[in-house]
Amino acid sequence: MNLKRTKNYLLTALVSAIGFNSFAQNPDRSIINLWLKKDLKFDSPKTGNLLLPGYFTDPTIIEDKGIFYIYATIDMPSWNDITKMAVWSSTDFVNWKCDYLNWPTKEQCLSTTGTGSGVWAPSVIKAPNGKFYMYLTVSQEVWVGVADKPSGPWKNAKADNSPLFRHKEYFYVETIDAEAFVDDDGQAYLYWGSSDSGRDIEGRCLGVKLNPDMISFTEMPKDVTPPHYF
Repeated sequence: MNLKRTKNYLLTALVSAIGFNSFAQNPDRSIINLWLKKDLKFDSPKTGNLLLPGYFTDPTIIEDKGIFYIYATIDMPSWNDITKMAVWSSTDFVNWKCDYLNWPTKEQCLSTTGTGSGVWAPSVIKAPNGKFYMYLTVSQEVWVGVADKPSGPWKNAKADNSPLFRHKEYFYVETIDAEAFVDDDGQAYLYWGSSDSGRDIEGRCLGVKLNPDMISFTEMPKDVTPPHYF
């Protein structure tokens, strides 16, 4: 047996002995332990300095013409019950008004590849072209909307009304929680990822450079996972 075959044999034996999952990223147990604690009522003492009444998650915030906007996931008993997107607005960061956007809704964002889960995790930015773009998850797929104003009306930025990234389309990484970023030179990027894809792919983050239209890209997405990513 030559040296190369010997190394391959030893590696195979090692993987079989300790199990493939041992190579996966190990989550921080102290963080996981926090998940096991029962949630307090949102306005209970010691719940923190709350900005908004009620449970709203995954916020993104922008400012336009002196008005601040917070877009957020609506917290519901089930992932599948989240059917629309909330936006809060304020001029003083003290008094907030809640509205619901005309787009997206779960009914408007249907595809043959989605999972049927809810509307989550918006990321809203003002692009160099002056329009506002929203990247969010519906049915565990990333969709992109466009509007002339932060309050809308919004619509799917893609003419064919399809998602920007389909469920686990790239490298089998779960397609949720997109985040957009425009660099100082005007170049836009989009990142997304997840904790679990069902195939021992734990905590992966993908990124892609967007074209000026904010809905297309010419390069393949890349794995840009930083340490301890979840």
